[in-house]
Amino acid sequence: MARGNFKAAQRDYELALKIDGRSALARLNLAATMLQDQQVEKGKALLSKAFELGLSTREEKITALLTRFLLGDVEGTEKAVALYLESNPPVATILFVRAMVTLRSGHIDQAVELLRAVADKGIQNAAIVFQVANLYVALNRVADAHELLGRALKLHTRSTKLADQLRMVAARFLSAGQTKTLLREPFEVTYEVSTSPDLLDRILDQCKRHYESLANRMSIRPTRIVLKIFDSTGFTSPAYYNNLTGDITISGSFFRQAQGHIDGFVSHAFNHELAHLFVWNAKNQTTRSVNCLWIDEGLAEFLSGGVDYLRDLPLDLASSFADGPLAMSDLIGNINMLWHDKTKNVKAYVQSYYMVDYLMEKAASGRTALVKIQDLLDRVARDVPLEQAIVAVYGMAYVDFEKGWRSHLSSRLSGGE
Repeated sequence: MARGNFKAAQRDYELALKIDGRSALARLNLAATMLQDQQVEKGKALLSKAFELGLSTREEKITALLTRFLLGDVEGTEKAVALYLESNPPVATILFVRAMVTLRSGHIDQAVELLRAVADKGIQNAAIVFQVANLYVALNRVADAHELLGRALKLHTRSTKLADQLRMVAARFLSAGQTKTLLREPFEVTYEVSTSPDLLDRILDQCKRHYESLANRMSIRPTRIVLKIFDSTGFTSPAYYNNLTGDITISGSFFRQAQGHIDGFVSHAFNHELAHLFVWNAKNQTTRSVNCLWIDEGLAEFLSGGVDYLRDLPLDLASSFADGPLAMSDLIGNINMLWHDKTKNVKAYVQSYYMVDYLMEKAASGRTALVKIQDLLDRVARDVPLEQAIVAVYGMAYVDFEKGWRSHLSSRLSGGE
């Protein structure tokens, strides 16, 4: 489901319930799709009915755990995992849920140990390896990601996805021990010794320019920003902000190759990641619900100038929305760096930007708009259901919000804005 069509999955599970109305598993799977589509009350009702029917199979119990986690019930999920493990073997899926719960609780070192167990038990599953390796990189455990992918590729010799991932991780891993550090306030920069002075100056000049723009817009000035410059970030991106460690990793190779239309994309990518840092400056080292990803990414796009940079790339935004916008479940799934569908990733970012842009226009003024959208982000990041958070922050029913952003997106795309 994480990479699939959630609406189609919902239809399949609804059909399964029509065939067998007492199927707890169908209700649990349908509940999971509803929750990821932000239909929280429907999801809760389905989950409650599934528990009434009783959970007998291992698959039902595992799906129930996943559904609890999607509800944001971290404490309940943790207890349910512990109860499950009292009488069942620790399969990779359960250990992965436990690792994610532990990570959400802020216990990073403990989560890493659990991820190692997940990798050992799930190494036969290429999808699990891919997700664990990405989490390792996000947690700055690049050596662990490099070792895991090296082992996995001996089993999955034909996996181009894992091979590409190893190539990116290796580029960062091999340079990690050969670095220098400099301080150019407010930036503390760790960089590869092979980084040319010219490239270093180019990156820092952009850093300073974007920093001043964001500081003026948001009326805050972070006093210490940690930058790491490696040949590769370990992901298919020019830069990324790590909300757990509060630093930004930059790909030197992207900057070296940046010219023409790509130059604008690379510059925007760094501005976007710096915007994340400004938004979360006082709250880094905290974990948050995946449900807030569209707000987080849409706001970073908004603060870094919108999506005009995409018009320099060979993309037709209007045609990419010919089949309509992404459902909330697909939006969140495809904006998540761990398992997004690359063909839908740009669409997810554009849609998130216009959804945020709509909410910014609904507020009375620029300063009020920024306060409100950050309030919404904070609530959803703490697992407050979006349908409740929208009412609390904007006084708007969820159905009106959905109609409003869809109309806004359509008018902006048709007008070429």
